[in-house]
Amino acid sequence: MGSFDRCAIVIDVREQYEWDAGHVSCATRIQIQKNPTNWRQDVLALAGGNKETPIVTYCAAGVRAQSAVDMLVQEGYTDAVNGGGYSTQLESICQACFSTSRESTSSFDLAASSSFAESCRRHLR
Repeated sequence: MGSFDRCAIVIDVREQYEWDAGHVSCATRIQIQKNPTNWRQDVLALAGGNKETPIVTYCAAGVRAQSAVDMLVQEGYTDAVNGGGYSTQLESICQACFSTSRESTSSFDLAASSSFAESCRRHLR
């Protein structure tokens, strides 16, 4: 992984019914692994055009999330990581960026956050 000098984008790659049953509060639901029409543009917009922006994907167990990470890496993203399966522990990623402004659960501000680096690394180990 590269250096995390900003809040990560959290992407939930699960089905709608899984999202409806519970999701990380700062996550955006994009099923990258299913190759939806606009996923490239959507992710690039969330990243503010910066493919070095950290991205954490998650699903139910980590398999779909890894497929999404592989696709992101193919597109040139340098800090895409598999967050594994959905759990309330993933909320710590959002808490690391708690002070950033969020429009909704569909996106959040990518303001710099030096505390995110250590928080995310501890969580994902």
